[in-house]
Amino acid sequence: MDTETTRSFARTVMRAALLGALCGGRAATPLAQLSKHARKAEIVSDRAAWRALQRPTLRRLLRLSMWAELIADKMPGVPSRLALPSIAGRCVTGALSGATAFAADRRSMLAGALIGGAAAYAGAVITHRFRVGRDPSDSPHRVRGLVEDAFVVGGASRVARATVHAASAI
Repeated sequence: MDTETTRSFARTVMRAALLGALCGGRAATPLAQLSKHARKAEIVSDRAAWRALQRPTLRRLLRLSMWAELIADKMPGVPSRLALPSIAGRCVTGALSGATAFAADRRSMLAGALIGGAAAYAGAVITHRFRVGRDPSDSPHRVRGLVEDAFVVGGASRVARATVHAASAI
């Protein structure tokens, strides 16, 4: 592998891991951001991931899911993101986001899915600790939730834009 190929692969791994980790914070946001930016780009890809993300119906559903999650997360009685159904969903969306990042660079979507899914698990644990604070008996703070929202939405938008740019360059 030459140096440029190594750098390109490292950037792809980083984008997949970041998108996955951000899914750990808000499951729907990275896919919604990928779809939003894919709509604006002229991506001609034979990869199903990109064709699906460019469909208007899926794009609307992902945006709706993102907003619903951002709002519902602040409601009392919402189960922990580390509870089995929630963590499983975050790992699935992390895997899909990671696979999409690898598809952008025409690399193995399976490898991207594994990286994204593992990063989603780690992201869920990290963001849960941020929300709860040092004492797990404390109820999550809404202010921390808003900070988390801003970080996840902004970060996902930035990484999604870079991922779409990589897909457009091929």
